[in-house]
Amino acid sequence: MSKKIIFLFTLFIITGCVTQSENQPSQPIIGQHEPDTVLQQAEAWFGQSAMNTADVINRVINDQGPPDAYIMGEEVAASLGAGLRYGSGDIYLRDGSSQEIYWRGPSVGVDTGINASRVFILIYGADRVTDLYTRLGGVEGSVYVVGGVSVTYHQGADVTVVPVRVGVGIRAGANIGYIQFSEEAEANPFF
Repeated sequence: MSKKIIFLFTLFIITGCVTQSENQPSQPIIGQHEPDTVLQQAEAWFGQSAMNTADVINRVINDQGPPDAYIMGEEVAASLGAGLRYGSGDIYLRDGSSQEIYWRGPSVGVDTGINASRVFILIYGADRVTDLYTRLGGVEGSVYVVGGVSVTYHQGADVTVVPVRVGVGIRAGANIGYIQFSEEAEANPFF
């Protein structure tokens, strides 16, 4: 599990502090990735769990088309009716560049437990990385009893992100919430 995620989660629990980035540097333009490249990257990222996730990612690509970009990262999430999710990873753009990216978000629902996941996020409709720096709503249902795979669609006005998660933990239920990306780690899930 990434030390950054553990640090971020601990920081939120202990201090509840908020940081905001005021300067947004210009971002490279995003293009589309070939489906075979995306599947190869996902298989390498998920390792032994790749067989199940390849089928899920194939279905998403058949439904949505080739992604404009993708993120490989890790996240932790916990819920007791109301939940929190924090993650970090690298976004890979069509031009071959990559950069670090963070995400977080609250949720509410009939959902209890805790899980840690490796995440492969397919991104659609983003012309620039900064297009992701907004709230993207979604509904999720998951069951983790030691391990599991989940997929969620989060949508904004023009952007759709599809996180595919392979994780461990004890968690079950359904929730509604949002995910918000940023170029810096943020402790407060509401900003």
